[in-house]
Amino acid sequence: MLLGRFIHLLGPETSILSPKLYLWIFVTCDIISLVVQAVGGGMASMEVNKVNGDTAPGTHTMVAGIVFQLASITVFVFLAADFVRRTLRMRILQTMTGTIIPLLGAMIFSVICIYIRSIYRTIELSQGW
Repeated sequence: MLLGRFIHLLGPETSILSPKLYLWIFVTCDIISLVVQAVGGGMASMEVNKVNGDTAPGTHTMVAGIVFQLASITVFVFLAADFVRRTLRMRILQTMTGTIIPLLGAMIFSVICIYIRSIYRTIELSQGW
């Protein structure tokens, strides 16, 4: 949502997608990935207490949700990097005053942290419980 607000503020020429598309595409992807992870977690938890319970199908479903989330975040990272590249090339940020630069820096830092966390979670859960 924040990237969409930046695009709206700095102009549509700073992005490949419109601000509304960012909201619809990435919120939808996030909801889908969370639902898939929840279904997988439910499947795995139902099997844990059984004598010969097999948690593998649930674990694989959870991993699929996390991988989908990582893929959508990767697309977002490329689009956000393109936004930053365009704004730097057009020298739009140099004319901005106030809190927009620190806010943009905080957004970039947050995206990097979330991306690293998603990579870590994918590797961690793919190795099993």
